Amino acid sequence: MLWDVKFCKGKHFEITKNTLVLSTLFFLLIKIPLFSIDFNLTPLKLSFFGAVNVKNNIIVYGDFGSYLFSTDLGNTWEQRFIGIFDEIRSIVNFNDTLFGVTLNGNLIISPDKGESWEIKKVNKEVWEKFLDILVINDAIYIRSLRKILKLNREGQIIKLLENPIFEPSKSSEYDGDIDELINDYHLYCNHRFYLYDNNIILNSDKFCDSGFIYVDLNLNNIVKVYLKDELKYWGGCCETVKVLNFGEKDIFKITMHLYIPDDSLKNFKYFYQDTSFMFVVNSTKSLHKWFNIGGNPDLYFTVKDTLFIGRWEDSTKYDTLSNTGGVLIRIPYPQFNLYSIKKYISYPRDTFVLQGLPFYDTYNGSKYHFIDYIYPGLFRNIETPSCVVNDSVWVYVNRKRFILLTTNKGHSWKMISYLTGKPREILNDSTFFFLFEAPELTEVNRTLDAGISFQPSFNFHTSYKSRRNISYFYKVHFFYIDSSGRGFLKGSSKYSGPGTIYNTYDFWKFYNNFVDSIEIFVPSSLLTKFVPSNIVRYKDCFLLCSNADNSNQGYPPLSILYVLDTSLKFAKFSKVSYRTNIIHILPTYDSVNNFIFFALISDSLLPQINWLEIRETNDTGKTSSLIYKMVDYGQEIVQFYQHNKDTVFFTTSLPDRLFLFDRKTYSVKKLWESEATDFEPRLMVISDRFYIVGRGLFLENTERSDLTKWREGKWDYGKPNFESVIFRGNVAIAGLSDSVRPFNYYKITL
Repeated sequence: MLWDVKFCKGKHFEITKNTLVLSTLFFLLIKIPLFSIDFNLTPLKLSFFGAVNVKNNIIVYGDFGSYLFSTDLGNTWEQRFIGIFDEIRSIVNFNDTLFGVTLNGNLIISPDKGESWEIKKVNKEVWEKFLDILVINDAIYIRSLRKILKLNREGQIIKLLENPIFEPSKSSEYDGDIDELINDYHLYCNHRFYLYDNNIILNSDKFCDSGFIYVDLNLNNIVKVYLKDELKYWGGCCETVKVLNFGEKDIFKITMHLYIPDDSLKNFKYFYQDTSFMFVVNSTKSLHKWFNIGGNPDLYFTVKDTLFIGRWEDSTKYDTLSNTGGVLIRIPYPQFNLYSIKKYISYPRDTFVLQGLPFYDTYNGSKYHFIDYIYPGLFRNIETPSCVVNDSVWVYVNRKRFILLTTNKGHSWKMISYLTGKPREILNDSTFFFLFEAPELTEVNRTLDAGISFQPSFNFHTSYKSRRNISYFYKVHFFYIDSSGRGFLKGSSKYSGPGTIYNTYDFWKFYNNFVDSIEIFVPSSLLTKFVPSNIVRYKDCFLLCSNADNSNQGYPPLSILYVLDTSLKFAKFSKVSYRTNIIHILPTYDSVNNFIFFALISDSLLPQINWLEIRETNDTGKTSSLIYKMVDYGQEIVQFYQHNKDTVFFTTSLPDRLFLFDRKTYSVKKLWESEATDFEPRLMVISDRFYIVGRGLFLENTERSDLTKWREGKWDYGKPNFESVIFRGNVAIAGLSDSVRPFNYYKITL
């Protein structure tokens, strides 16, 4: 187990309990030589932009040059890499050959159903970004921010048409989403373009308040189609027009309504027989009518000659009591959310009927919308199918590694993946956990297949009266899971009671919350500098420590050592200390009474001055004896790593150093020190190979029997910047970037 600690002398500190995941990879990424040893680097945090299929092969593509690949209609998946760390914006299938574009100007082609890719760099302006692709018999069309490019099959530009009017509409929906790693061009909500009767249809940010535009296939003319004064209803920008293939004719979804255009694109016939059916203005009352009749007009889609519409709704609601102004008010509260599909039937009259069964959203997920997270709102990620295979397999994808699948036209559903947060804990080679923390949102996501797919926790069980959410932690300080599936978490919150703990018995598949009889101190404000110790499990209890530092307000640091029973219902103070922060506990594993601890001790007169002490106790911290004292440990302690029951490594910054504490000899040995500073060094251990990593730092140990021997490691693209790392066994997960790779959490395996 690895603990990542950061304690800044005289300034804010934070501690993060991290572990790393090591997996026997069931699916492997393309092998890339990185250092003097071959490593595999797999980016884990992905957003998907779409899906495409060739026969039974399904490709779900996204950013960081990655795609998920299935050869068996979505039963199993593997993560692959096209060879460049770029956003794959669009892929289409033309006669069983795949053509796609990446954001930074590459044309990608796969003649073998997604098994391998040819990458062609298209000559373009440096600032120009590719967003979408169309393919016909003798040409390839690419939409960029301000251009339409026509290419031959060799990827050479035949002609281009440039105009600011081509710039797609923007959306604020994902702007500023703190959990997206690459989001500069996620903002373009309507960058698709469509082929209709030898014309290319597209929407424009400059023209969306009036209509849409189209361009002929020779790129000679730009035609504006004015709709605002021609149609009975008009409203909104962004996706003004979407072309839906519908048998032998196409349907135009214009804002919220469906029309059939003539060949001249001048006249539009209302799609439904009854001109009043699904025709309402954009108001709250009208929206209710839409949903009652069919569903959300933004969720229209077609499969061959059948029209469907998606619908978001709440499940059965239960009443909860809320005390407002001293008056008890009953508030309806849904058990969970639903996504259902309705099929259009024209005879004997226009109507929609339920298709299959609803998807029951009982997950603890969210979606960023404008300036807030919709919570719980995992079902809001379900929009329209990105690809349909054999009419019955519908694949839904979205940002945050989201994949939802139905193989029988909605009669049953399989939640494949959803991922938010940062790596937090490793349980075994195939199971590890990510934790998302926002001011009013906490989510736990886990993988059971070494990082191919991720599952959010469930917030509803048939035994629950209503759904349960993790209540608004600013920061989760304590997070624990063991091999039995037992775990708990607790964080800082201004809403939850001081003793609220969330616990699980099934590896965070479900969780419960309760208030323990004795509070475990966690501040309700982020203004208090707070750092927890690691959590040590004994047979019948847990040992942990809460540390708070208000020295900037003139108060001495406070440390509270707890013994918590395994039921998590009772905790007792073992020791309350002032001027002390116990930041790491080295147990003996035979008794909770005996352990060694690392503590920062502050000066009684000047609390901002502190030093490191290693002490031993035989009475659960009530008294202790000094083993070692380090007066000047540096500006901060960055990391603790307990390698085995007798050895603990720790790193410091300013000066940057690596130390080893040996319990057998009660000694501290300096293994490495740098004359340069501010690397924020961390130790990384993979399969007993030792590395020192940091910001612009990558060193490898040259002699396993002598950990004072280090040399510069070999890296393929400049020098890496490690911002974080957790590891166990044969795998590390590092938050890193270099001169080619954008920042991500990369799984590193030998």
